[in-house]
Amino acid sequence: MALKHFWILDNVNHLYFNVGNNFEQNKFKSNLQQDNTTISNFSNNLYHNQFTIFTSILYKKLIGDAIFTAELKYQNYYRTSLDLNNNSSYQSNLLLPKIEMDWDITNRKKLIFKYNLTNTFPSTRQLISNNILNNYNNIYTGNTDLKETFYHFVSLSYRNYKTYGWSFYPSIYYKIRNNQVQNIFNTSTIFNIINPINIDTPNKSLTTNFRVVYNYKYWKATVLTEYTNSNYATFINNNKIKSNNNSFLTRASFRTVYDNKPNIDFSYSQTHKDNTNSLFSAISNLSNLDVAVDYEYENWKFKTEYLYNFYKNNATKNTNSFNELNASIFYQKENSPWGFELLGTNIGNNISKLNSTLSSNLFSERRTFVFPRTFVIKAIYKL
Repeated sequence: MALKHFWILDNVNHLYFNVGNNFEQNKFKSNLQQDNTTISNFSNNLYHNQFTIFTSILYKKLIGDAIFTAELKYQNYYRTSLDLNNNSSYQSNLLLPKIEMDWDITNRKKLIFKYNLTNTFPSTRQLISNNILNNYNNIYTGNTDLKETFYHFVSLSYRNYKTYGWSFYPSIYYKIRNNQVQNIFNTSTIFNIINPINIDTPNKSLTTNFRVVYNYKYWKATVLTEYTNSNYATFINNNKIKSNNNSFLTRASFRTVYDNKPNIDFSYSQTHKDNTNSLFSAISNLSNLDVAVDYEYENWKFKTEYLYNFYKNNATKNTNSFNELNASIFYQKENSPWGFELLGTNIGNNISKLNSTLSSNLFSERRTFVFPRTFVIKAIYKL
């Protein structure tokens, strides 16, 4: 529930007032049995209630062609948790500022600056008092003492737009996460035990990207470059591990928009990842190619798509190439409820593809098995 009120001081100064509350109630129940006997430290029956009261004042001012906005939000948070007669509660009072400047330099050029401090609260699953068996060798243990995580977010973006010709979109984003909920891993036993805690080491990430677009009457071309750097810490067997990760992305795409001619949609991207910490160092490269052609002629629609990616892990020397060809032919007479389609997927009959993933503590390679070559005939009737 929320109540809002605004006050127009004059043509260039506005005030906005906001007050409200939010109540949320969740229940989490789990157990583990062996030989029809419930294992006590794997039983959870959590009732979680959280109540938030918030009020804010927002000031908006027009300065020439720019709109300046400043907001201050007060938030009172209270939660109670009851899990198998284990009672816990937590309360916090927060001030969350927000600043934004939106400057229309011209009707086609805009500069936007944003800063805000936000927060998130732990989930119900993270607050359980006993264990959960995630899989055959992975145990998750909750933490009833978790607190909120704070996010400082700053961004600066610029837009120079043209209907036809060159358009430019540079931007930069910086985020700091304080008091973040992070999983601690204990691998000293046959089971991997995972326990969430609030860590005092900030998680920092910086992202810059630059997008260039060229618009023409019947086609559009785009080039994007993006760099991301992140620094964070995690715990394994009570040892703090600091990680530094870099990611470079370059993507080029081309799309035609003809009315009565075949259209092509082409994109190519190259991703380079450099992930390092005291346990491992992993450098990987991924190339992706996607080409699609579609054409409509009278009552017929033709579409084909070719996908190709090549993955290489420079540390393990693992490589994998994957390509996939899909095509379809669709026929439907005008004003007819009947439609017919012949669809073919994975025509090259590929088996699997390899890719890498990165969590807060682990770099891993994942092989995905794909559905084999398939042809489908579809009949469609619209009522």
